[in-house]
Amino acid sequence: MVRRMRMTYPAEFKRRAVLLAKGGDRPIRQLENELDLSANLLRYWIKQYDTYGEAAFLRPSEREGDASAASTTAEAGAGRDDASEQQLRAELAALQQQNQRLQQDNEILKKALTLFSRECA
Repeated sequence: MVRRMRMTYPAEFKRRAVLLAKGGDRPIRQLENELDLSANLLRYWIKQYDTYGEAAFLRPSEREGDASAASTTAEAGAGRDDASEQQLRAELAALQQQNQRLQQDNEILKKALTLFSRECA
């Protein structure tokens, strides 16, 4: 049996794979083969998505923060469709966190660029 290297997949890739599987056009096993995923990994992602919704593929510590924020804002918006409201708020929180991480990465890259440009000069 060939051992595979442990792969980490971006959250967006996981989300799109789950949505493809939920679309029901192809069997899950076929999607796993097409996406070069290990056996039952897509099923695991689907289970996470069903449990946590849009925040499923965040780190567990980030997911807990989203759940408390979503419950607080859901109470304030009583009278609306709670499920879609919570889903939108979870997606917004996930996007805000992703934006913050990207901004931090951008700052790190800017600093690295200045350091490397000084070394080359």
